[in-house]
Amino acid sequence: MKRKFTSSIISLNVLFTALFFSLLLMSVTSMAQFRKMGFLYSENMRGSTVLFGNTLMYSANADNSVNLVAMNGNSVGGNSLFDNGNAGLTNMQYVDIDGTTAEGAGTRNSSSADMVLPSGTNTVKLARLYWGGRAWASEYNMNDPINQTIKIRKGTSGAYAEFAAAQIDKSVFEIGLPSESTRYQAFTDITDFIKNEGTGTYTVGNGAFTRGTGGDFGNYGAWCIVVVYENPALNFNSVRVIDGFQEVYSGGGAFTNPIQITGLNVPADVPLTPEDAQISVMAWEGDARYNGDFFRINNILFSNSRNTANNAWNGTVTVNGEHVTNKNPNYTDQMGIDIDVIYAGTNYGIPAKASTISLQYGTTQDQYFTGVVTAVIKMKESEVKISKKVTDANNDLIAGTGEVLTYRIKGINDGVGNTSSVVVTDSLPATLVFVPGSLNVIYSPGITAGFKTDDAGDDVANYNPITKTINFRLGSNANSLDGGVLAAADFFEVEFKAVFNPIANGVSPPVINVARVTAISDALENLVDDATVSIDGATAQRITYTFTGNGNWDNSLNWSNNKIPPTTLPVFSTIIIDNIMPGECVLNVTQNIATGATFVINAGKNLVIPGNLKL
Repeated sequence: MKRKFTSSIISLNVLFTALFFSLLLMSVTSMAQFRKMGFLYSENMRGSTVLFGNTLMYSANADNSVNLVAMNGNSVGGNSLFDNGNAGLTNMQYVDIDGTTAEGAGTRNSSSADMVLPSGTNTVKLARLYWGGRAWASEYNMNDPINQTIKIRKGTSGAYAEFAAAQIDKSVFEIGLPSESTRYQAFTDITDFIKNEGTGTYTVGNGAFTRGTGGDFGNYGAWCIVVVYENPALNFNSVRVIDGFQEVYSGGGAFTNPIQITGLNVPADVPLTPEDAQISVMAWEGDARYNGDFFRINNILFSNSRNTANNAWNGTVTVNGEHVTNKNPNYTDQMGIDIDVIYAGTNYGIPAKASTISLQYGTTQDQYFTGVVTAVIKMKESEVKISKKVTDANNDLIAGTGEVLTYRIKGINDGVGNTSSVVVTDSLPATLVFVPGSLNVIYSPGITAGFKTDDAGDDVANYNPITKTINFRLGSNANSLDGGVLAAADFFEVEFKAVFNPIANGVSPPVINVARVTAISDALENLVDDATVSIDGATAQRITYTFTGNGNWDNSLNWSNNKIPPTTLPVFSTIIIDNIMPGECVLNVTQNIATGATFVINAGKNLVIPGNLKL
């Protein structure tokens, strides 16, 4: 059947389902752009993480000098009589260690902290710089790229490197009113920068934050750097990094926000010491003055000498209950950010052979925002190991908007016995769109090599579009339900493809993707290994594709400048149907349009979709 569809513009909230056409467009407007906590990095290796940072604002006296009593008010037990709101009376001013003239020597605000790594050879795998605070719309338009940058340098003098935010998560308050303000978290990838500069002091500054009194919520500004590193002298650990930006607020009732960390393999023979499980947490806007906020590990309340059980988020920077002092300025209350390292190997319910732990933010009074969690937990080294590689279509090592990325996962049974129930899973991040028909078993014992279907239940691979999860069941006797057997030294290799679709207009963060293999040993022990791979993301660009001819979609002569849109139209790009009359545009191929892209049919123009059309 052939049907014509003529319209001036297609609504961004319409779902088309047709034989050759898949279109899902969404338009969401809200006061908050929260981002659910999700896994950023997962690897089993001899390595760990380090978090360090500092405040960029201080509570001021009437003459704008530092109120040292307030800034060190939680120096003993973690609680304090002071906060950055204080019924709207606290005057917050910039920390600026660069200088005292005007806004300082090249930065409006600046502070420093030291990155300390263990002795030996440390290889940096990932580094991200997070910064955040509160900016009033009357002073800073947080949609303007000029206010979405941060500066960093190694040491306390010399030139800065400036980085643009790869993403900004926001909570906008009182939109459209003179009192409109934005509480936000931004981040940028600085892996190469940290690799080149190494350990030592880092100075960060020039963030967009508003000074003065800020009402009950208070003004604040701060930064934190998260580094994942490998060191052959360390335990074999599960290293996880989780980030996001979610408001934790109860309005008077209890509120909790759980996170499950799965795929662990804690050793059975040697009990964990306190340092064998380290949970590091960064959170925003916790007040030492207000309690009721908490953090649970396996439903056990976290507490130590600087963080009480009912006031975990109190503006401290601590390691195992001791204040971190290698920062400038060295206040005990950051007035807006917490960075705490928790030694959780004992007293937090992590038993031998544990495969899962749970983490939970909560509050009954105080309001704060999640930021980053890292978990470094001692593991038994798996007998089945995987590695992962990504290549982009044009081989420039940068994921371009709409470019196809090829992911290849290799695995081997490195033990002396058989392993069974071998399954590889891969969950795609928000910036990747799966390429249908790309599941490929390159080699596995007992499996015919070649492409597999995307559907579940008919062969050894499938893709779940709801969870964006890829599954391969591998080894001899694998089937559509269960993984098979790998004998000692047996290996496998699989592949799939995805299209890069950035979710923000601007410099994109690296595209990070995690794969996991699970299996069972001859001794009936659970085996697990993770592999993380990343590729830099190119700057998102606004591109318009205009159909001006008459006939089939896949004929380049029908498109302005002979540019046919990619199979998945990426974010910010537009397709315009403006064919010559009385001609028509015949959609004879599959066309996907990602969330944030636009599809327009100009008035009086014709789009023909073969098959059935459901609106």
